[in-house]
Amino acid sequence: MGFFEAPALNRKHPSTSFKIRSKRLEIDILTPMHGKESSAPIYIPSLKTYAEPVRYLDYLLKDVQPAMLVYGRGILVNVPSPAYYALHKLVVSCNRPVAFQTKALKDISQASQLLDVLMTDRPGDIEIALQDTQSMPKKFIKLLHQGISKLPENLKQEFCKLGS
Repeated sequence: MGFFEAPALNRKHPSTSFKIRSKRLEIDILTPMHGKESSAPIYIPSLKTYAEPVRYLDYLLKDVQPAMLVYGRGILVNVPSPAYYALHKLVVSCNRPVAFQTKALKDISQASQLLDVLMTDRPGDIEIALQDTQSMPKKFIKLLHQGISKLPENLKQEFCKLGS
């Protein structure tokens, strides 16, 4: 499809992103992070490229759904359920280093917007995503509670009603 490697932020690391020349489409290769925290890319032999390790990515992959990426004739991709994505954003927001607090605020904002819509349209999806957190490590659940505490007050109250 004409993809080429996009340079990594850290020039010592191999790229985990790909672009198409003169197009806005960018693909990031991700893999679940297990063990010690590290930003070092991991080689994926089956893809013959490197992937960025993401903590708790396995949670996002518990509930994926097909979606169409609008590009050319369209590309069928799997995306996480919006409820899982929102909860993951809450967790990730509390796990970011101090230098990335702007991104943490963006994570909270994105999660808030998604949860606001889901509370009205699909509250059952949030309940299912919450149930699936029970099989996650204690640290995940601790970070989720910290993230929930950062939600706007009205949303936090509605969200906590679902979780009880």
